[in-house]
Amino acid sequence: MYGLLLDCVQKFLRDTYGERYWALIRRKAKLTNHWFVTHEVYSESIMHDLVEAAAEELGQDKETVMTMFGEYFAENVGRYGYSRLLRVLGRDLRDFLNGLDDLHDYLKVSYPKMQQPCFHCSDETPNGLVLHYTTKRQGFLCYVIGQLKTVGGIYGKDVAISVLSEDLGEKETHYALNLEFDNREFLCKNQKVDGGLDLSISYEDFFSTFPFSLVFGSDMTVVHVGAKLGDILPGVKGRTLQEAFVLQRPHVIGDELSWRKISFHDNCTFELVSRQRVARPAASSLAELEMEEDSGVEVRCLEDGPCLKLKGEMRPLQGTEYMIFLCSPIIESPEELYQTGLFISDLPMHDSSRESILSGSQQSQNLALALNQEKLRNGEPPLSTCRVLPSVSILFSD
Repeated sequence: MYGLLLDCVQKFLRDTYGERYWALIRRKAKLTNHWFVTHEVYSESIMHDLVEAAAEELGQDKETVMTMFGEYFAENVGRYGYSRLLRVLGRDLRDFLNGLDDLHDYLKVSYPKMQQPCFHCSDETPNGLVLHYTTKRQGFLCYVIGQLKTVGGIYGKDVAISVLSEDLGEKETHYALNLEFDNREFLCKNQKVDGGLDLSISYEDFFSTFPFSLVFGSDMTVVHVGAKLGDILPGVKGRTLQEAFVLQRPHVIGDELSWRKISFHDNCTFELVSRQRVARPAASSLAELEMEEDSGVEVRCLEDGPCLKLKGEMRPLQGTEYMIFLCSPIIESPEELYQTGLFISDLPMHDSSRESILSGSQQSQNLALALNQEKLRNGEPPLSTCRVLPSVSILFSD
């Protein structure tokens, strides 16, 4: 568990009950920490110890304490620089809830070891929806309920929450929560727009616009792949989606890729990883050899290459028994792009893939600098931000 959650608990107890109660609760929980670093990982048991100690000292049950913790976190998320992210996640509450799973995916950039929960909406009506919450942690249901009620208030909605079901598995727990609120925006979304224009495009134009898309039928057999995807993953066409890919997101539907489960999660972001490895074949020109030397990347044969990650949405093709996966490759650096045998010009112009790859190195450096500054602000010694290397070369030049 990252210190972000624990630091917020500490601030809640101090702000609400004072320094004296925080000291009592900290001693009762047998904590040696006087503060928590937001980007540092701590034991899961610390949160449970704090909840038990706070419930005893404050004369509240643990469920109430966890709800208060969740409410405070959602109210004060701006302290950690995420208030703007919450505001732009959705135009209204239903948009926020439908994008909740993506929010945790964004946060994973800053918190790479995060065990993110999974959220998915279903059974949406003008009076609310059902939110499916899946987590590997135990005891955080009330924390999430507190957050949801507070976020509802941010959007001007009074949200009533009840637990429809609880499914305790070996590795994770699934909750179905019934959220009742004024969801009139749902009606606006389902209104059909008649612009009087025929916007149909040709088969060739569509798949040149989405060169990494693929189409599969109700039997899960892939019947078409985009030109660029077919170049680096030959043999995918004619195989089932389960044979060709491993599902990474959404986690809530388990390992099996079935038509029914994909249709049920049509408002989720999907991430698939190819079972077949891809790589750039041996360099065939002097220019390619120079690129290899400059990048420091070894050119590898297909069987030793990386797997391709695809991210996008599943859309049913109306009037047919086919579904299309509109996606783009997840590639984080020019070196990784080169390994997969792709070029910048292969990537779609309509999304941000090109810009993300070219700016990825600079973003990584900025993130590392921000994390180091956070450590120093929290009182860590300056040496904790340094790297230890076995040897270095230093050039002095006039």
